[in-house]
Amino acid sequence: MTADGKSGIAVKAWRYTDNASSYNRFLFMVNDKNDSNAPWQVVFVETPDKRDLNARDSLRDEPHTDEDAVDAVYLARANVDGKSEVIMLEAYRDTSKNQSIPDPGMVTLKTYRLVIAEEGFPGYKFLLTSIAKSKRKYSNVNCALEKEFAVTFTSETKAEATACPQ
Repeated sequence: MTADGKSGIAVKAWRYTDNASSYNRFLFMVNDKNDSNAPWQVVFVETPDKRDLNARDSLRDEPHTDEDAVDAVYLARANVDGKSEVIMLEAYRDTSKNQSIPDPGMVTLKTYRLVIAEEGFPGYKFLLTSIAKSKRKYSNVNCALEKEFAVTFTSETKAEATACPQ
């Protein structure tokens, strides 16, 4: 999983709420010793505010009905400075001014790289590398990822990223 060859796992768990507001919770872990008897270390996710020491230990997405996904989280491999690295995309749609969840909202895309945490933080972290905003409103974050942020989905992830209206 890591650029330095350490084993890692991503756990995706479904939180069923008996309605369309169910969600996935993601937890990322690295075995920084590459030893099956060593404990797995939780990878924290850097927050945009550097003064905020409350880094997140897990992420949540909200697919809602899939056709109007509010939040989405994806892991991918990318060529970063000539090396294959793990990146994470976190996209969310602003629904704060919406009358209903399917109403279109602006989409924010945060991109992270999996790196060794700096001194004072053991293990690994997802380092926030960029924040981008969509130019227009979308009813599905996955449509913004495809149309504005040039994310190409594989057949495995395409099931989650439903067809976008033209």
